[in-house]
Amino acid sequence: MLSLVCLLVAASTVDGYINLTSLSYVRLEDANGGFTLGASTYNRVAFDPSQGILYALATEPGRLTVFSLNLDGTLTQRAVHAFATSTEGHPLDIEFCSPAAGGVDRLAISFRDPTSLGADGDVNFYQPLTAGNYEFPAPFKEIATGADPVDLEFAQDCLVLVVANKGKPSPGHAGSGDPEGIITKILTPFDFNEDSTVTSTSIGFGLVNDQATLSDLMAKNFRPWPFRNSDGPISGITASKNVEPVNVIVAPNGQVVYAALPKNNAIARINLDINMVSEIIPLGNRSWDNFYLDASQADGGANMRRFPVYSTLQPRQIKWVVQDEAQWMITLESGYIDEIPDYNYRGARQGSVLAAGIAPGVPELDVSADLKAMLEDNTLLGEAEFSIEDGKGADGIKLENLFLNGGRGISIRRGSDLSVATSLIDNVERETAQNFRNIFNSGMRFPNRTPQQEKDITSATFGPDLSVIETGFYEDQKVLFLGGGSSGIIYVYVLIPDTDCPQPYFHSAKRFGNTVLTWQAAYDQGQMGDIGITDMLYIPREGQRTVDVLVVASATSNSIHTYRVNDD
Repeated sequence: MLSLVCLLVAASTVDGYINLTSLSYVRLEDANGGFTLGASTYNRVAFDPSQGILYALATEPGRLTVFSLNLDGTLTQRAVHAFATSTEGHPLDIEFCSPAAGGVDRLAISFRDPTSLGADGDVNFYQPLTAGNYEFPAPFKEIATGADPVDLEFAQDCLVLVVANKGKPSPGHAGSGDPEGIITKILTPFDFNEDSTVTSTSIGFGLVNDQATLSDLMAKNFRPWPFRNSDGPISGITASKNVEPVNVIVAPNGQVVYAALPKNNAIARINLDINMVSEIIPLGNRSWDNFYLDASQADGGANMRRFPVYSTLQPRQIKWVVQDEAQWMITLESGYIDEIPDYNYRGARQGSVLAAGIAPGVPELDVSADLKAMLEDNTLLGEAEFSIEDGKGADGIKLENLFLNGGRGISIRRGSDLSVATSLIDNVERETAQNFRNIFNSGMRFPNRTPQQEKDITSATFGPDLSVIETGFYEDQKVLFLGGGSSGIIYVYVLIPDTDCPQPYFHSAKRFGNTVLTWQAAYDQGQMGDIGITDMLYIPREGQRTVDVLVVASATSNSIHTYRVNDD
């Protein structure tokens, strides 16, 4: 039976459009206690509603900044804690969870190994802070994880913490091997304390090492590359070592975990009852024959058109949505280009390089003359980054179909089987072209240039470069917030809960910050905006809190920003 996939997205017809109003914008400290552009690459936030405390974690500075979230949604900075990164490692993610009445609140932070990205990390548990006492404590429990524990997620009861361990080869340590990407399940008791017994279980992806299973997955666009043999600096690399989970969610029933595998163009389903990966679900591909994108900076701005190419979807983040009686998973299909410097590997090349066919490691093309002409034109596909692995013909050598990296949108999938109900394919990029032409697909490459001078800079790779999705209810409407990582644009959609075809309707887009100053000058003046968005958190009004708040954490600008969500 074929599933109906709905693609139509129109302007909303509700009375008020949901939008964002800036409340507080705070730059975070660098490792020396000063303020430096680009001081971090990964910032995360967590919130304790009972204490009104917002935690902001910055990876490279190794700093935790503690704020009070005031009743009007503004921030008051209370304290900054500096981790000893040389011994503790760099912090990666932070999660807070408050269980049912009588349970113990949990605050967890994951850390990368201080000596090698390829070594096992750990998760530390801390006593949460209380309002008025902001001195950060030492951890009361430390649990070993896999390598590079990039994402944490508590189950709804707070008893189970799930960790995504990426397991990417460490620069400078590739000769010692590639660590497995694994999921760690940490089980804690209801009355969790320093004397509690904690159970930790590692869940791997060994099922992809079976050749028949791998062949079946690859037929559906599963990506296991790069294969490496004893002639390279990394030997004995199995397919499972190339599985790299970056994001996890726990289904509402608490029994199933889903992991996003952007490198592999897949989602994994993990059964927590038996601690096994029960299924890996490849996400297939997307044809751009009937949809529009801009794949070039050389074309001088927002020029979207159709091309006879494909893309793998490669979700960076997944989100579970429950509305009325329906459940969906939303996949943020941002894309991923794999690079392993020690192995001299990069999984993509520009179209012009493929067309020339003279660079090392570039496969031969077997495409039409019309497509080759597009690849030779930098205003069309010459600058676009194409996979050197996907799209090979029966000989396994020549590229017959060309694949971009990432779907440049989202898909809303049925919770029962993860089949696609609705997709936003080119809508986000079209809204950007319509509302932000002067900073269309922008990103910071050179600090002495302006955002307007660096427009179109992500067109050849990930387009709008969607990096984060957050959801929540505003009044009785389900709202989707999409963060444009490089540009700093936040897109607001409202999800209409049709069981067969849930429709995301565009409401607004917001970009805070100056676009005519250089990046450096805008940063120095506190006007850079939310550049390099790595996390968002929706906090609905509750009790005496009078506003619905969206918290945005950004790494390039190394900032925390609160917005009021409203329909004024």
